Amino acid sequence: MTNIGSRISEARKAASISATELAKQLGKTSSTISQYESERIKVGIDTLVQISEICNVDLYWLLTGKGKKMVKEDDLVDEKLIAVSSNHSEKIDVDVLAKIKNEVEDIYKAQIEDLKKQLLKAEEEKNRFINIVEKFVSVKPKVTGSMAAVVREINLLSTGPVTLQRKIAV
Repeated sequence: MTNIGSRISEARKAASISATELAKQLGKTSSTISQYESERIKVGIDTLVQISEICNVDLYWLLTGKGKKMVKEDDLVDEKLIAVSSNHSEKIDVDVLAKIKNEVEDIYKAQIEDLKKQLLKAEEEKNRFINIVEKFVSVKPKVTGSMAAVVREINLLSTGPVTLQRKIAV
């Protein structure tokens, strides 16, 4: 599976945009784009949104590598409208257009809900970690002995078991 840096690079190349041009449009340096693509630095969500718009890629694909990649769903609707309206022998079917619009909206709603769930899960994990650290800080001065004793004390206070992954000098 590709990482976000390689998806940024792939999107940029598919859009025939150089790293320098993308950097210019984002108000960044080409070195920053190179660092995004090699994942030496993390890309902010605002920048990812801009990249998806500039390169005409789906934001969900850019974030996760899942779903449609190189063309946004709403652009497909525009292309279908142009194709239908450019052919003078065909009438534009309003019901078909409404159905396409609803399908696109449903896709985006599902993607947004999936991202919300992922963010909520990440927030829960972060809060659990903070809670464990806070308990550790409050318990450590009270517990004498080994790190294992501290972990046992935290386990008594926490909602889920904490395991000692490696020996930590305290």
